[in-house]
Amino acid sequence: MAKQRILRFPEGFLWGTASSSHQCEGGNTNNQWYRWEQQGRILTGESSGIANNWWVAAERDFELAEQMENNALRLSLEWSRIEPAEGHWDSAAIDRYRAILSDLRRRYMTPVVTLHHFTDPRWFADLGGFANEANISYFVRYAVYTVQALKDLCDFWITLNEPNVYATLGYVIGSYPPGEQNMMHAFQVLHNMAQAHVEAFYALRPLQPEGKIGSCLNYRLFDPANYLSPLDRSAAGLQETFYNWAPLEAMETGRFIFPLNMMLNPIEHAAGTRDFHGINYYTREMVRFDPSIPNELFGRRFVRSGAIRNDPGLDNYFGEIYPKG
Repeated sequence: MAKQRILRFPEGFLWGTASSSHQCEGGNTNNQWYRWEQQGRILTGESSGIANNWWVAAERDFELAEQMENNALRLSLEWSRIEPAEGHWDSAAIDRYRAILSDLRRRYMTPVVTLHHFTDPRWFADLGGFANEANISYFVRYAVYTVQALKDLCDFWITLNEPNVYATLGYVIGSYPPGEQNMMHAFQVLHNMAQAHVEAFYALRPLQPEGKIGSCLNYRLFDPANYLSPLDRSAAGLQETFYNWAPLEAMETGRFIFPLNMMLNPIEHAAGTRDFHGINYYTREMVRFDPSIPNELFGRRFVRSGAIRNDPGLDNYFGEIYPKG
């Protein structure tokens, strides 16, 4: 029998589970994702509906997480509940989030709170969302209001979840709202979200000097379909550079790699605006050069035949299970 390997983690290491508001709360009808669902844009025709009914009974799932010996739980807040109309704040939504965070702390579970996880209030989306640089101030205002209201119950804040996914799927692939296929808009969205993080960091730091503020990106491994093909290798390299590393460089330094630096202004004072960096990793994708899709950097991405798949759903979006990453 093979020997078991025992891994030991530092005292205070956080083992937890992650979620997002639109996937779990239920009844979120005031954001752009709900409108997307009502337009029939979901492959299976489904709607989020009541989801996991967290808005009523999140505590039941927290009990399960406690039984699994989680000592942390990452969740997101629904901006469209907290600010359902521009400049109008819902104290009842804050009260519910306070109850949720209080229950986690009662169970000795550390809350890690994401302020933005893909969903925009309808009014914000109608103003152009993060594609409009003038809208950054709305996000910063929301972040300040929310952290001020909840800072006694949470020490870990993620400003933005996966700006590279939000920009790519919403503005390049078009499978997320607003469903555009415009790479220049995607780059502008990425720039504005990085700017929003930086401005939020400086606005939040005085509110909770001891708190931890970060952001997180999604990372994928892009392998050439044929390692012997220079075109496949080049296409995979472009995916790697623009999806994985360009967003990180922008968030870390405020600088954009060539040729983005010819189109986008640098972000001032970006260095040092994170206490931690979140990494969301799900899969690898094979990349084959395809001259017919310049909007996807000439790379056709796919899951290799015979791979063990991560997602049993119709689109298999989360792809291959590939722990090596």
